[in-house]
Amino acid sequence: MNLKPMLSSLQPLSANPTRRGRRAARHRTRITAAWLGVSLLLLGGCGGGQPQPNNTAVVMEQLVVVGKPVDMAMRSAIEARFNQVRSGAMPTLEAGRDVLLLDARLENPLSITEPSHAFRQAFDAGVPILIMHMDDNFERAVHRLLPGLLDVGYTGLALVIPPRAGYGYQDGAIMHISRKDARSEPWSATNTAINTLLDQLRQLHPARTATQSADANGDSCTSVDTNLCSLVKKTPLARMSIINDFSADGKCLTNDWEYVDAFVTRPILALAYDSSSAKNSTPQCPSQVINFYPVLYLNETVNGPKSRVLSLGMDANLNPGLLSQADNHAAFWSQTYFDMQVLPAVWSGPDLLLTGIQWLANLPHSANSQVSVTDSAGWSLNVAAKSNGEVSGGGSVSFSHSVTNTLTSWKYIDNTTQSSTTGAPWGFTAMQAFPYAGNSSTDCDGTGSVFNWAGAQCHALPQSVRYDTIPDLSKSTAIINGMAVWDLGSDNNANSKAQITLSTTSHFDAVGCGRWSNSNYWNPFSVKGQIAPANDVGGYDCSGISFWNVGNSATWTRRAITSVIKQFEVDLSLLPIGG
Repeated sequence: MNLKPMLSSLQPLSANPTRRGRRAARHRTRITAAWLGVSLLLLGGCGGGQPQPNNTAVVMEQLVVVGKPVDMAMRSAIEARFNQVRSGAMPTLEAGRDVLLLDARLENPLSITEPSHAFRQAFDAGVPILIMHMDDNFERAVHRLLPGLLDVGYTGLALVIPPRAGYGYQDGAIMHISRKDARSEPWSATNTAINTLLDQLRQLHPARTATQSADANGDSCTSVDTNLCSLVKKTPLARMSIINDFSADGKCLTNDWEYVDAFVTRPILALAYDSSSAKNSTPQCPSQVINFYPVLYLNETVNGPKSRVLSLGMDANLNPGLLSQADNHAAFWSQTYFDMQVLPAVWSGPDLLLTGIQWLANLPHSANSQVSVTDSAGWSLNVAAKSNGEVSGGGSVSFSHSVTNTLTSWKYIDNTTQSSTTGAPWGFTAMQAFPYAGNSSTDCDGTGSVFNWAGAQCHALPQSVRYDTIPDLSKSTAIINGMAVWDLGSDNNANSKAQITLSTTSHFDAVGCGRWSNSNYWNPFSVKGQIAPANDVGGYDCSGISFWNVGNSATWTRRAITSVIKQFEVDLSLLPIGG
């Protein structure tokens, strides 16, 4: 399948979570959400603490709504995940029980950091905040309390997770429901993406402990002089997460059937190519959550040049959606390929510069098919020690970083460019190791591993799908861990803003037998290529249908390709470079 590729600076306030008072700390309690396994019901807005009926997996006890958000479809989908919904007078907020909801279009961004504003009260109490229709100006205001990577463009729905007292910015997070590329106009997140975002409330703070020697993204510091690691100047930033909204972009994977050929006058059906076509059946919607863990370091040579170093930890959680295994004659969409590239640059006035940036390290870089692989990488920077305000010495410290990835019939290929005139992009490909649908010029080479055959492979007809041969990472959640480190260069010290461009490409494959139409009419000029209505989709025939136009046997193969391009901004002034 060949889809088109999808392609006022505010300074931080003194809201460092390490300085918050005891009152905020007392509010931080464990989540006591009830887990209910019932299908989602879309409900209208409710106020005054009215109980909600049993819905899909309640994520927290109470939703507190600020004002009157006008996007009722999103509001209803959100409210359905809570036991209680309150609006009107602002109650006393409690961490572990409450979540705040507001519409950014109804708020003044400059006021949300004021102590009297509901956003600031929720943030100080450790209460998660849902923000509908957030633009860049509103997000910059959020960064005054919780600095991190800014996701350029409108966000349909965002979730702000305040850090716990004493843990630093890196304990907090800003999560975005994202489109395939940046939008300059408001748009609404779909129910599929909303539910994926709300599911993140089950684990507000992933197990990435920040200590003196290991930052939130896993960088571990060592030195001959043990005191030097404590002198490293650094600014760990909040976790930034994006949830790709395949539904909003019309890129969910079709389960519809298309007229492709005929035997005399009886039409033959295969799975439709166009995943954005009019759907007669429920589509399969992939889920992709990509988390970034940024840290800025100061590379400070004694009586020498200085520069900023950007370390970017990453984990990607990829799921193709519910893969039907009840059908013995077709394996619907599984994920078989994920390619990522991250390109750093620095803004100098109106110019975006790729020069002066030096690659230091990256992971993963294993290209094998073991069950589990731990990759390690190291890099170093200089530390200037000071006494009474004067530079008195220093030295070098070493950082190491390890990631572990499960490789059940998948492999990883390092595509990083360490130095070139076009920058130093970090890139890798994670893909299914054995041939899969469309990976060969001969279709049966790609389908032989997922079908039982009658007789010799490629010279007889398929009998049934072998779901046991489809790797777990292809049909369920694949978690990819990685990181990259760059020295932004002394030539860029005077610049205050960096940009990170993220590009991803995903492949989803399907394979199966042909089906007969229930009708007995064929006109290649008016019927071929059209989507069959549900009542015209007949039974499979793995032994009597041969596709001369889409394969060399009784099977069809399909591939959907989805590309995402995103830009993020980094405020370099969060780590002053000094004189």
